[in-house]
Amino acid sequence: MSHTFVYLFTRLDSLHNILFFCLFIILSGIILYTIQDLVENDSFNLKKIKLPIIICSSLGLLLMLLPTQKEAAVIYLLPKIVNNEQIQDMSKKSLDIIEMLTEEYLRELKDDIGLKKEK
Repeated sequence: MSHTFVYLFTRLDSLHNILFFCLFIILSGIILYTIQDLVENDSFNLKKIKLPIIICSSLGLLLMLLPTQKEAAVIYLLPKIVNNEQIQDMSKKSLDIIEMLTEEYLRELKDDIGLKKEK
């Protein structure tokens, strides 16, 4: 797992929210301007809303690319933890222990069921 993968993964929610917000603002502005321009002039002029569209897109991009402090910590630490060989070995040992305990529990459960049937 790399830093880039974790970074891009943490951006997914922000990307969705910002794209939705920008789309809503841009479409609302275009619809309102179009209605106003058509009522006043019987024509549509896109040049007047070009700057608001550029500003909205730039701010949305900036907000999307800047991670929060928690996300920055995850971006930095998570790859180190995941790629640490000691932790990977520990997880394999933990799985072996869990498997052994599960087998022991099932044996005890079978014994309890067997005792109940004999009575």
